[in-house]
Amino acid sequence: MANFVKKLLGRQEPLEGYLFDDELPEDRLRELRQFCKEHDIHLADLSLIDQALTHTSFAHESEQDTEDYERLEFLGDSVIGLVVVEYLYNTFPDMNEGDMTKIKSEVVSQTTLSEIATELGLNRLMHLGKGEVLSRGRRKPSILSDIFEALVGALYLSSTIDETKDFITEQLEGRIQKIVSRGNLENYKSLLQRVVLERFGENPTYRVLTRRGPQHNAEFVVGVEIKGKVYGKARGRSKKDAEMRAAHKTLQLLRSKKRQRAPHQKETKAN
Repeated sequence: MANFVKKLLGRQEPLEGYLFDDELPEDRLRELRQFCKEHDIHLADLSLIDQALTHTSFAHESEQDTEDYERLEFLGDSVIGLVVVEYLYNTFPDMNEGDMTKIKSEVVSQTTLSEIATELGLNRLMHLGKGEVLSRGRRKPSILSDIFEALVGALYLSSTIDETKDFITEQLEGRIQKIVSRGNLENYKSLLQRVVLERFGENPTYRVLTRRGPQHNAEFVVGVEIKGKVYGKARGRSKKDAEMRAAHKTLQLLRSKKRQRAPHQKETKAN
């Protein structure tokens, strides 16, 4: 960050431009400049953006002292959450806290953010280690959502607040409006409980699969267990958030299986 400020204060040209680390290869600089141009990012430290696109596996395999995206991802996660809540608060003055929480949970979910990352082409821009490339890391929702959060973190540090907010809003506004117009703001855990009771005759249980990080910065991975089988898994900065996301993912899985069975059931009845 100090390096960025030094470069910013020492600029002779207009503020609208790209700040970058001279050590980046020219083809990489060209690639990142093109990305910024396509998405109306007028001020950014391209070295930070490059770091945001660097997965841990690549950093570990690199012979140089390469920084990965993890710290930027942590920052970006908080920035996205704040921008989404501010948007909901200002756009829907009559919306209560519970509904805002439910919408935010879906909008900042791994599924949504990984879709956005793919739409932006981050899967093509990110640096992955050889093992992750072979295991189709460019398609993994967990990596894609992390990369998007890290990108936001890099923009927050090196661009303006307004430009960062505009970038996030541009990616998420349509999805927020779609959720609101759908009108289904029910608590995912309550909805899942009713579905599971009806289909399986028992309540779902939530199990913490992993917990990492210190107390003030913990991350939980929670799984939904039904009849001894784990269905949806999701992560969150709190157990409550992870449980809500896991419930949402489990609902999607159950609905998908139900749709897959439907044609077969109709065919059986016809015979």
